[in-house]
Amino acid sequence: MALTLNFEIANKRRLGKLDESYGVVVENYESFARQLGVESLCLTAAHTLLAGSMGWGHRDPFDCIITAQAALENLVLITNDAQTANHPWISSVWQHSTGAARGRRGDGAGAARNACPPMLATCS
Repeated sequence: MALTLNFEIANKRRLGKLDESYGVVVENYESFARQLGVESLCLTAAHTLLAGSMGWGHRDPFDCIITAQAALENLVLITNDAQTANHPWISSVWQHSTGAARGRRGDGAGAARNACPPMLATCS
């Protein structure tokens, strides 16, 4: 999981954009991550430079960084943001308002993906 997402969840909770149930995630992240076997994805200079130069026009800087991380690390992105999900450099899975999970395979960086690719989540 991208450490950028942790910051996004904590920040949105602080601003009142997420309900209090997300407080459990913020306060217990490390414990949950260990239990689930989740690996943290640290933010690198390459991630931030790509995010800042994508020329994409997405207004949420968190989504830009997470999209850049997914593209550079060849990860499938889990998101409910349609603009992020449709970025041509990534593959994505997202939840539609119908409740059905949908997927989209972008051009990516051309890397082969196995049957169960690593995933990266967003919080919109």
